[in-house]
This record gives sequence, C-alpha cells and structure tokens, in this order.
Amino acid sequence: MISEELKKAAERYANDVCRGSHHRWGMEQVCMVDFMEGANWRVKASWHDAKETPQERRFCLYILKDGSYGCGYYHKRDNTIWYEQFENVEKWAYFDDLIPFLED
Repeated sequence: MISEELKKAAERYANDVCRGSHHRWGMEQVCMVDFMEGANWRVKASWHDAKETPQERRFCLYILKDGSYGCGYYHKRDNTIWYEQFENVEKWAYFDDLIPFLED
C-alpha cells in the first residue's frame, strides 16, 4: 500500500471510528497516526533478515539487495539452502504472513 492510499485509509478509519465514538471525539489526528503506525508495523514485522532461517517447507518471498525479488519453498537440498544460491538476499517473508486475514 503506498503512502497516499494509507493516508486515505487512515482518514476513513478516523471518520468511521473516532467521530462515531464520544470518548474519541476530537481525536481524529491521533486515530489517523495510530492507524498508519499499525499498518506500517504489520508490513515491516512480516519481513525477516536473511541471516534468519525459515521453517522447512514454508513458501517464502525474498528480496535481493539489487531490489529484485523471487519466491520459493524453503528446503534443504544437497546441504544447500534455497537462498544460499543468492548471496545477495536482503530479507524474506513467509507468504502466509503477507496475505490478508480472511477471518471476521
């Protein structure tokens, strides 16, 4: 989500939640900042440093230092880890951690 989309989502949140609640009335700016900080935390918390080892057989996305990216299942094969083939992996994330929660 780009920052402009995030700001619009935060404004909608502040309108829906803060203005509809007497104990949050007049706190729209605080609500927007909290929303944006939470959204940024959620994305950043999903990514792991390349020094960390993923769990076996979990589908991962990875970002290389040059900005390119790829995906694959983490597995050991011939004593090689999938991303050791890419010495310039910067970070990786489990695919499951990046998809939206589908529960209500």
